[in-house]
Amino acid sequence: MVEFVLSQVREEDKKEVLALCRDIWGGRDYIPYVFEEWVKEGGFYCGRIDGKIVALDKYTWQNNGILWLEGFRVHPDFQGQGIGSMMSREFAKLLKGLDCRVMRSMSAEINEKSRHLAGKKGFYVLAEYDNYGLWEEVLKAVAEKISLTGRVKKESNAEAAADFVLSSHDYKLYMGLYIANWVAFDITR
Repeated sequence: MVEFVLSQVREEDKKEVLALCRDIWGGRDYIPYVFEEWVKEGGFYCGRIDGKIVALDKYTWQNNGILWLEGFRVHPDFQGQGIGSMMSREFAKLLKGLDCRVMRSMSAEINEKSRHLAGKKGFYVLAEYDNYGLWEEVLKAVAEKISLTGRVKKESNAEAAADFVLSSHDYKLYMGLYIANWVAFDITR
């Protein structure tokens, strides 16, 4: 049996983390852009086998005791070997010690592996969102897998836009979180 070790990601892990993320989402993974911020902020963990980083996961505190889970990754060379389950299990042990009221995460509709693993851990779909802006080649690749429902509203008046967002079903559902471009924001007027 392999020894799986969970540890915080450090600044000196950057090259290895970026190599792990290089081909994720067609080379457009966001982790390279937030790496330094996440290391400073804390809650950014990696799973190692024989000293090699094989998985990533991150938690971030939101308001009101909400823990946001993001950045779950398994190295492409190690996918399909139970590494995701190992990482998820060890990360869950770490999270048990945190005093959070709710844990949330977000996953793409087409990321079936991630959604399946989340479901095994007790997560369920709370809301689904349409994608309104994708890179053209990505949109073409997933066009047959995504069914858009078309909830788009353009508003140039700031007060009307605030009224729309703050009274929206999604804002109420997420108890004050606003989701935009894969980022959850705590917002008020």
